[in-house]
Amino acid sequence: MVCTAEYRNKTLGWLGQREPVTIRILPPVETIGLTIEDVPALIARCHKEMAETIASL
Repeated sequence: MVCTAEYRNKTLGWLGQREPVTIRILPPVETIGLTIEDVPALIARCHKEMAETIASL
């Protein structure tokens, strides 16, 4: 999973160059052995991890 800091409406100078964007690459998500019934919990877990990471950027 890749998380980025907020970058909307962040330009530098008259030319509109973008500011550098901070990103964080999270470890791979293990899915071996999961079934279709596990998908909602997996989505919730990934969403929580990403939200926490983005908040810390």
